[in-house]
Amino acid sequence: MNSLQESLRVKRDFFATNREAITAQAVVLAATFKRGGKLISFGNGGSAADAQRVAECLLRKGLPAVALPSLFTPDGPVFSSLYSALRHKGDCALAISTSGNSANILDTVQVAQEAGDPVIAFTGNSGGRLRGMVPNALTVGDDKTTHAVARIQEVHLMLVHELCAVTFSLLQS
Repeated sequence: MNSLQESLRVKRDFFATNREAITAQAVVLAATFKRGGKLISFGNGGSAADAQRVAECLLRKGLPAVALPSLFTPDGPVFSSLYSALRHKGDCALAISTSGNSANILDTVQVAQEAGDPVIAFTGNSGGRLRGMVPNALTVGDDKTTHAVARIQEVHLMLVHELCAVTFSLLQS
């Protein structure tokens, strides 16, 4: 199977089987905005770009959102302290990790959960430890996917736009 065919298959399979889960995540996000909260998104590498993209999509519609910048330390980017500094009661976290095993993402999810904030997560393949922490995580990929990172990130980008579209629809109804 060539990469284009595989890309189309992974997208088709993911969105066909996750429609209800995407809507459930959009319900969480819409409830966040209705109670006056904001979305705080974060990720590493390509996932950081997706985190910025979701914040940008929401901000364009006048909804409060921020993507955490990567502040690098010798151990990698730190998000948990930024999350703690920016969050308020009623906010929602969006964790994006292709592997689901990035320590800084997992640490920040734990901070959000300990604060009582709802957490939405996008991950890939088995979902890694992130899927265990966020049971309703939207997980992309399967054992038939050969270019896993590329396919996962392609779906994550589409998922950003779909999550925003469903959220906007819920807020208008």
